[in-house]
Amino acid sequence: MKEIPLDVGADKCIFKDNHFFIVKDPKHKLESFHYTAWSKYPELKSILDLQKKHIPMLRNIIKKFGIHFTTSACNYRVLIHFPPSFWRLHLHFVHPNHKIPTETPVDDVFDAYEVINNIQNDEDFYRKKVKISKL
Repeated sequence: MKEIPLDVGADKCIFKDNHFFIVKDPKHKLESFHYTAWSKYPELKSILDLQKKHIPMLRNIIKKFGIHFTTSACNYRVLIHFPPSFWRLHLHFVHPNHKIPTETPVDDVFDAYEVINNIQNDEDFYRKKVKISKL
């Protein structure tokens, strides 16, 4: 089980807080930015591990990203996919016109704001929703 890409690490981070570090994703391009925020907590593998207590840290990193990247990234989407390619919770900050790769099923990509709302309303929302076959 891959937990974190080899080219991603705190030493490559361009911004961090107490819970996440943000790196430029390898898919980043000048015309279409792509950053990822990686959890500092190895026990947070995916959206299945998120609880209500994690909502403030999710909101905080989204807010801090917007403040830190005020120019090119001021209008962005925040996505989480499941199952993840790497089993460490991470959020994708992408250009609003970002195209999901064709090899990624659309049903596997979740808007982070919806994730937060769903967990706020039902902490077990994703544990109930995700098909066992995806694991």
